[in-house]
Amino acid sequence: MSGKIRSDRSRRIDLSELLSNLGTKEPLSSSPAHSPAHVLTETASGRVLVDAAITGEILAVAIAGFAVKGLYVDMLIGHETFARYLVPILLVGLLQYQIFLSRGLYSARSMRVSPDIAAGITTALALAFLIVIAIGYVTGFADDYSRGWVLLWLLASVTIVLACRTYFDFTARHRAASGSMREAVALCGPAETHSAALSNLTERNREIDVVALFDTDGNPLPLPGTVLGRDALDIVSFLDRNAVDRLILTGSISEAERMTGLFPKLAEIPCEMQFLVGTMPGGMAETTLSRCGGLILAEIKRRPIDGWNGVAKSALDYTVAGISLLLLSPLLAAIAIAIKIDSTGPVFFRQRRHGFNNAVFQVWKFRTMHVLEDGPVINQAIRNDQRVTRVGRFLRVTSLDELPQLLNVLSGDMSLVGPRPHAVAHNEFYAEMFATYMRRHKVKPGITGWAQINGFRGPTADPELMRRRVEHDLEYIRKWSLWLDMKILFLTPLFGFTGRNAV
Repeated sequence: MSGKIRSDRSRRIDLSELLSNLGTKEPLSSSPAHSPAHVLTETASGRVLVDAAITGEILAVAIAGFAVKGLYVDMLIGHETFARYLVPILLVGLLQYQIFLSRGLYSARSMRVSPDIAAGITTALALAFLIVIAIGYVTGFADDYSRGWVLLWLLASVTIVLACRTYFDFTARHRAASGSMREAVALCGPAETHSAALSNLTERNREIDVVALFDTDGNPLPLPGTVLGRDALDIVSFLDRNAVDRLILTGSISEAERMTGLFPKLAEIPCEMQFLVGTMPGGMAETTLSRCGGLILAEIKRRPIDGWNGVAKSALDYTVAGISLLLLSPLLAAIAIAIKIDSTGPVFFRQRRHGFNNAVFQVWKFRTMHVLEDGPVINQAIRNDQRVTRVGRFLRVTSLDELPQLLNVLSGDMSLVGPRPHAVAHNEFYAEMFATYMRRHKVKPGITGWAQINGFRGPTADPELMRRRVEHDLEYIRKWSLWLDMKILFLTPLFGFTGRNAV
């Protein structure tokens, strides 16, 4: 991109002078500095460079795998075909991309090498390799490959990715110093709309040069450097003679029809053309625009888990739940027999609970008490509760009473991982206590969750403990990824099934 004017006939706007006339107290140079990598992600050519860097890293790791195979395996062990190594190399590349993406290692900040970023890259690559090794042991192909090859490939991968990041950072700094990342922008619309738009552009982004302001009404503007566009031909003539990367049409949506006459004449100009909808309020920094029919809509909030993410989570749920029921069937049968021998009553206990979108469903559990409460008043179990049976006490401490909820997963009412569902009576009580409580129901409830592996399980009589449990549930919804689900499932046997709060 270039922010320089190709013709001397149009004067470049002096932004510092322009801002002073707009009443801006602080000069442009006082804006917070962006890192070169951060700036790259905000310009079109920069985004291409970032994507190229990501692709280059993945290819570099793949090439390292083949190179280590040629230098180590072929020379020291014996020649093998490259085709045999294609599957693990492709798996590592796929996992590398997904894990880096889920851990924020493709963000602007992480494109610069620092000790914490280096540690994050090393951990992420090690995790990718460990997952492939685990898959290899489960499927039986792990013994077909040299352990030395795997270790040397991992070390080479970490080294080469860190080298790629260092080179990228150098390239970003060089492009920033040369000014090639700056973007030339022109504003076109009624005079009264320019001030607010210009202030937002120059205060929040140091890598934008506003090179022209066009007044579609043809009235003189009290702004130095203004280019008067009395008709579309004036604007087209300027854009044809000068390098402009982006033309922003300002004004309200109601004025769009009046400005549509410009579109056919501007269609031949090789620059981005956008319509200014407005500025985003605080807290809506990630808002994007979408189209629904003839409407342009600002997207404030999306469903937490949708599209292919929802498909992947459902696939994990149904696969793991189905396999678990088959593998655990002897244990489930033994528990059922123990419950029948220990006390009178049914093997299973069902209770109404709120699920996704506040829908009520019946959760399945092994019966652990002499009573079956499911009314407007439900007394939570306490330590040494006399209502708990002998077998039930063991089941509750180990959370084995939750295993029948695998049936809820297969029926679609629950997920393996998500906020734990509470009884309807408790839900109504906590909804009045915590304003954000019902946001937990934006996803399916889970057998285990982020709160549980962090120690928040068991009775919820203490409001502070309940508040922290809700915070962890909402944090899970905000940060959800398939890898987070897998992490929680992996840690649940260690931290989620047992704990000091279990009764």
